[in-house]
Amino acid sequence: MLRRAVHVVVTVGGLLILADLWDLDVFTLAERGFGGRIASGLMGIAISLLLAWMLWELARTAIERRMQAEAGKAAAGGAEPGEEGGAPATRLRTLLPLIRGILLSAIVVVTALSVLSALGVNIVPLLAGASVFGLAIGFGSQTLVRDVVSGAFFLMDDAFRLGEYIEAGDCKGTVERIGIRSLHVRHHRGALNIVPYGEIKRLRNTSRDWMIMALEFRLPYETDLLKVKKIIKRIGEDIAADPELGPDLLQPLKFQGVIATDDAGLVVRAKFMAKPTSTPFLVRREAYNRILKAFTAEGIRFGSRQVTVMVPPGAPPAAIIAGAATAPSDGPASPGA
Repeated sequence: MLRRAVHVVVTVGGLLILADLWDLDVFTLAERGFGGRIASGLMGIAISLLLAWMLWELARTAIERRMQAEAGKAAAGGAEPGEEGGAPATRLRTLLPLIRGILLSAIVVVTALSVLSALGVNIVPLLAGASVFGLAIGFGSQTLVRDVVSGAFFLMDDAFRLGEYIEAGDCKGTVERIGIRSLHVRHHRGALNIVPYGEIKRLRNTSRDWMIMALEFRLPYETDLLKVKKIIKRIGEDIAADPELGPDLLQPLKFQGVIATDDAGLVVRAKFMAKPTSTPFLVRREAYNRILKAFTAEGIRFGSRQVTVMVPPGAPPAAIIAGAATAPSDGPASPGA
């Protein structure tokens, strides 16, 4: 930015030196009648544009440097986006693009008013008209005002950040862009949802501090739960010792026991706590794979739905076949007595 400013100064100085070499007194010509007013106006416009450009370059450079620093911190911490979860941005990195847009708008408006004032236009009526126009928009577009005000409060409360997975009503996905009036949420299947802030009644953020992942599966009633507990405990210790998956674990995989029963068997659950990055989804996938292999090696079967047909003693085989044929079709029929 300083190099460009020096180029501007050198260019203006060079033009003045050339005029002096050609015996042209620019300042004397500018003071004569209408030329003086034109020169004064052009000087004011040039100064306004130069100051606005320097201010914007300073702000833009500072914001971009800060954003690069925040991105470097995230990369140093190993927070890379995963398949099903992403690395959420910090609060500062979330707000900086919005602040940059607001600063650009303010600089453009102030510079335009300064240029009009340098041209001799009375900007007081313009300011008064803009105030009246703003009030008219405020009264006539209550929805717009509600969206903007709600968004300001959401940002002050730090309710969401870029890259976080949220649920806002029936909309859920990763925060992809934060605007002044609306929020862009990318669903995990690819759809982009644009949600006005004023329409958000309840917001659920699943990417803050920590998250608990639960693993549920069904086992037959005769399963040895003590053996299942030992297997899951061993798998949890192995995953915690893994150099890639272990560092983001806050609590290892643990067996919670039976949480329900149904006609297919026992419903058991295991859970673990981890940081809200992509790691929990990878740990869950790896845990399922290891549990399947361990259960197969130990001879533990998973529960499946079955239909039992009770046959009276001495019934002919035709009656057994007819009873099995009339059984519900949601599982295999197994005759019994």
